[in-house]
Formats: sequence, C-alpha cells, structure tokens
Amino acid sequence: MKSYIKTHRYLFIFIFTVTLTYSLSRYYIQFTLIQGDSMLPTYHNMQLVITDKLRTDFTYGDVIIFTSENLHATLVKRVVALPGDTVEIQNGILFVNNIPSKTQLKEYKISNPGIAITPIILSNDEYFVLGDNYEFSKDSRYLEIGCIKKSAILGKIIFPKNS
Repeated sequence: MKSYIKTHRYLFIFIFTVTLTYSLSRYYIQFTLIQGDSMLPTYHNMQLVITDKLRTDFTYGDVIIFTSENLHATLVKRVVALPGDTVEIQNGILFVNNIPSKTQLKEYKISNPGIAITPIILSNDEYFVLGDNYEFSKDSRYLEIGCIKKSAILGKIIFPKNS
C-alpha cells in the first residue's frame, strides 16, 4: 500500500510540474533561443532570452518576438515606430514623424531603406520593427514582413535587458 501511495505521489508531482511549466510558458513567460545574427550587437546567435508574454504595451526600443506568416517563422526585432507614426529612411537615417529616431544605433547607417524609402503611415494596430544588425536583418523594410500587426506579437524580451 505504501508503494502504491508513493508511486501516485511521484505521478502527481510529475503531472503538476508539467502542467505548471506548460501554463507558465504558454501564458506568462517563455524561454526563446535567438537564431541568427540580425540582432547583433544586442543579442547574438544561440543566446537564450526570456520573453514576457503578458506585456501588451510596446514602446520605442522594445525588443519583441512576433510571428511572420509569410516567412512561417518567429522573429526577434526592435520596435522603432508605433501605431499612427510615419516612418521613412533617408540617407541612412531612420525618421519617425519627420524626426531622426533615437532607437537607431548611432554608429550605424541603414544602407537599404527598403519599403521605407517613401513615408509609411502605420495604422492603429501596426508597428515598424528593425533588427539591430541593419545590413543582415530581414525586418519591416522588406515586403515579406512589412508592418507588424499587434495580434502577431508574442511578447517582449525582458532578460537580458537590451541597450
């Protein structure tokens, strides 16, 4: 009888742990492995980060994780423009609402403006995102990704903190 109770206790602990881990990962926080170099120098290839999935208010400079239906992938990029903003890249400089953006890494120019060569006005549920490694990042400048709908955002990276 003791063996039966002991076995069930371990089974209960196992099921409880799996359920708790699943619930935390699904609804609250998630460990994510960065793949690729599009976020260098902030995050590097094969770096483990923690994502806050409860966060729904995103602002300039936040690094988010979102799904791209066109690429069938989950991507990590920095928010550089918010809903209602106007975005444009001219002469290597990112302009948000006709003002040079403070989110652009100052030591780097953006050589490929992509679709932001002309002004883009974001709708009330869209974000414009860039990878920190401008030369090697597939981001909102490309038609395959474009402006990110709020519904596609999975969360914000909270650890390690980005610059």
